[in-house]
Amino acid sequence: MGVFEIRDFRSYEDYLAWRSNSANWCGDCKQTARLFKGLAQLDEHHILPRRMGGSDDSSNLIYLCKSCHTKADAEVRRLLKGAKQIA
Repeated sequence: MGVFEIRDFRSYEDYLAWRSNSANWCGDCKQTARLFKGLAQLDEHHILPRRMGGSDDSSNLIYLCKSCHTKADAEVRRLLKGAKQIA
């Protein structure tokens, strides 16, 4: 997901949670999201990855700018790689 519209959310409740919690800014760097046609351009990021049992519930989601999302995904990959080496 890049540009969000109400129909992009699983429920209206998820949309309202996003509007009130993120206020259209990155959940990491707090920079205001770039707008495209009046809508925030943020990526949906799973705090606990789905492959590790994380859900799509709004409590497990954070909305990040492209830069922060790239960094967060790289960190998750690094942690998963380290966990595999330990196992």
